[in-house]
Amino acid sequence: MKKFFVCIVAAVATMMATPAMASADNFDGVRVGAVVGAVAADGDSIVNDSEVVYGVSLGYDVPVSDTFLVGVEADVAAVDNSAIDRQFSIAARATYPVVDNVALFVSGGYANVGIDDVDLNFDGYRVGGGAEFAVSKNVYATTEYRYNDFD
Repeated sequence: MKKFFVCIVAAVATMMATPAMASADNFDGVRVGAVVGAVAADGDSIVNDSEVVYGVSLGYDVPVSDTFLVGVEADVAAVDNSAIDRQFSIAARATYPVVDNVALFVSGGYANVGIDDVDLNFDGYRVGGGAEFAVSKNVYATTEYRYNDFD
């Protein structure tokens, strides 16, 4: 876990220190997306090995300089073949465009998961980071690693 946080801090420091090569204009405004991925759990968990995750996301980014954006994002997802009914999160996000159509980002915020059969909810947090590729204005392909921890 410490290594992951060190990587996040290094990524943010790189975003702040690297000379600008791209404009924030390609990544500002509203984002609506489909979420498709996998969830893997360690330790005692109701998730079996790894499961497919699918859902929707919504976000909004605002440029705070020519080369840096901040924003918020929210998502709702279901987990296939699992006792998890749904998971959702809302997070803050910092984005740094590295070239005209590619940006790196880090995010962190609140996460919640609901369990089907027993009507339980668990609150927690999420942190992550990834890369976003602008296909056109407000159409992106994103790859992300996200860590969730629920109490």
